[in-house]
Amino acid sequence: MKKKAKFWAAVLCAGLLCGCGNGVSVETSEALKEQTEAPESRTESEKLSEEPEKEQETPEEPVILSGEEITFFTRFIQERENYGFLLSEYDGPEDVDLEQVLYSGAGFGEGIPEEDIPLYLAAAGQEYLETDCLKFPVQSMEEFVQRKLGIGFKDVKKPLEWWIYVTETDSYYHEAGDTNFTLFSCVGGIRNGDTYTLRFTPESDWTEWMEDRETILVKGENGYRFLSNHFLTDSKTEGAEKQAAGKLPFETPLELSFSSGAGAWGTGITLKPDGFFEGGYDDSNMGDSGEEYPYGTHYTCSFSGQFFDIKQVNEYTYSMTLGELFSEKTAETQWIEEGVLYIAAEPYGIAGGKEFLLYTPKTPLDQLSEEFLMWWPGRWMNDETQETLSCYGLYNKEDGYGFFTYE
Repeated sequence: MKKKAKFWAAVLCAGLLCGCGNGVSVETSEALKEQTEAPESRTESEKLSEEPEKEQETPEEPVILSGEEITFFTRFIQERENYGFLLSEYDGPEDVDLEQVLYSGAGFGEGIPEEDIPLYLAAAGQEYLETDCLKFPVQSMEEFVQRKLGIGFKDVKKPLEWWIYVTETDSYYHEAGDTNFTLFSCVGGIRNGDTYTLRFTPESDWTEWMEDRETILVKGENGYRFLSNHFLTDSKTEGAEKQAAGKLPFETPLELSFSSGAGAWGTGITLKPDGFFEGGYDDSNMGDSGEEYPYGTHYTCSFSGQFFDIKQVNEYTYSMTLGELFSEKTAETQWIEEGVLYIAAEPYGIAGGKEFLLYTPKTPLDQLSEEFLMWWPGRWMNDETQETLSCYGLYNKEDGYGFFTYE
């Protein structure tokens, strides 16, 4: 296997934590519903604090979330019952906007039964249903609010002013012909005891008109409760240590690859215009086998991250800084599956880098370094008449590695 660069990850403080969306399905996950806690990420000091002979507990230090925990909270926030808590700002649970939270049903709202329609129309002063209508029994709303906010339904300050209450069924009803479903991903966070300060970013379809969120959750006996949520507008992020500045010069995500063209190794990434990326590294060694893994050894890594400080250097080039890099598994973790020994690796080609350059297809070849071009697949097909790169290229300046799209 090729020599791998040393893993490097820089994470922002609680006020501004970033990473990338991971493309998790928005469909409800049964496995997630059964899981009420994020994966454990305990420091050695935390383990020692549990020892009975310790006379005085030591306050827990904030712990940066692992890639596995970030994936968990992405799946968590994409559940129907959770995403709505990111659609309003609140300093405390009582200030949440339940109209946003419950708009699309929140996982328990049900279509209005036939027998309830006359009662609803009379209460609403309508002759017919204008669009889809959902029913929310007050008892179900009470249980939901208690579980998600830790307060009673009547403790929520903002009224459901556009919703219709029907006394006979003790239920609220709401007509909605569209959906406010917004796909967010967790991109970073810290844990301090049972309290989680998380940063969520909207997926690419929403980034033009929605800001990132800083959300605080606390883990309880019945899962996670929402404590606060704030929109990270420019004024709120002013003074942050790192912040994405500008966008890259393409509309749809780029698929870039890094390999030598020889051997069974390679790294691929999907790079988004806002600097977020996700990718994977794989390398196989069929000759490295054993009794328990007769089919060889496979090195692998799934990772995600974000580039910051995106700036246009010239007509053809953009510069950016690697600000976040998360791997799903800790390097050197081993497991055997179907006769293959898997070893978690580092994000080869990305890890170890700091400053990166993105070259556009019209970049003149005579402006590119030999160190970068040695990884260019087109180099060996170039008939020496080609004058431009003709594809996008990503250059890891520290390590001299190059990623390329295939046009």
